[in-house]
Amino acid sequence: MENILILDVGNSNTKCFIYQVDRIGGVPRGVDYEATPIYEEQQRTNRGHPWDLVDTCRCLLARAIKAHAPKYGMLTAFGDAFVYYDPNQNKRPRFVFADEPVPEDLKYDLDIDYETAGFPTGNIEITGVRALRAKHKAAWESIVPVNVMLGRELCDKANWWAWDITQASSTGDYNISNGEWVSDGIPVCQPSDEIGIFKDKPISVRTVPAFQEMTLLAGGRDNAFIDTTEQTPYIVAGTWLVVSTIHDAFRPTETQRQHGVRWFISGNGRYLAQTVRRSVRPISKQLPEQIFEDLQTMGIGGGEYQKIRVTGAYAKALTAKLNRFSTEHYFNFRFTDQGEQFKQSAIYVYKNKESTIE
Repeated sequence: MENILILDVGNSNTKCFIYQVDRIGGVPRGVDYEATPIYEEQQRTNRGHPWDLVDTCRCLLARAIKAHAPKYGMLTAFGDAFVYYDPNQNKRPRFVFADEPVPEDLKYDLDIDYETAGFPTGNIEITGVRALRAKHKAAWESIVPVNVMLGRELCDKANWWAWDITQASSTGDYNISNGEWVSDGIPVCQPSDEIGIFKDKPISVRTVPAFQEMTLLAGGRDNAFIDTTEQTPYIVAGTWLVVSTIHDAFRPTETQRQHGVRWFISGNGRYLAQTVRRSVRPISKQLPEQIFEDLQTMGIGGGEYQKIRVTGAYAKALTAKLNRFSTEHYFNFRFTDQGEQFKQSAIYVYKNKESTIE
């Protein structure tokens, strides 16, 4: 048994969870894992300046570690944004978000071949660091995912700065069809790689008390770890509405390409096909029809009765609405805990570190 911490930087809220994870023997599949939530705190994600987000995350981690002293943790973050260190401004970092207009001085033409990138083209505007680099001749170390920036600033002697493979496959820097990096010079970082030891290292006048050391793992995309225990389609209903299904091979259809379905690699090395759209709050009447269309685009349905998990902050309301209209589609939408993706992340960390846990 071990306490595992998950820090997730979302578009709207930054969430800190601690799960008590343990092995379960004698289940039909042999060995299974149980994750019980024992701690949760969240704050609004500060999108004003990266340093403010670092301070927010530092304080969240400090309070969580003081409460339950986890030995291992993981940083995950929304994958459709990055932090840009401008070499001409003493590397003063700034955010570039997928759901906001790209700053005028960073704009480029999004022209990336789908077969190369597995990249969404219709439902959501995605910033592509490969295209950015080509236009601005920026050094790779000046463009990093949000959780890479946090790893640099939160950890003592952090030894990881590379793109995580779950993010790189969805931004065009990793070719998921042939398993190769698109550009040279970017180290490959697997999700199970360690970032470093998290220590009290204030970067501003807002200091925090000293606390216990904790090893953090490279986490990548915030919804790339939900397939740890179950290989079923799922819907994440949060700031973004994500409809996703798991595949054993990279096989996008022509329909999926035309509709901008993106493919990327999950934390377990499988392939995820997704459609992404802004979540409508309160959940609207139009959403069920849109979701059914998304599922059919991804090859789910066709008279086959199938269970689909729904998780996220708005999952309960969405599940009821979907089941009300799902009879003709032979679907059964199953509401799961809104922290399901974080629970699966905790199990992922435990399984990767299990050999070192006493």
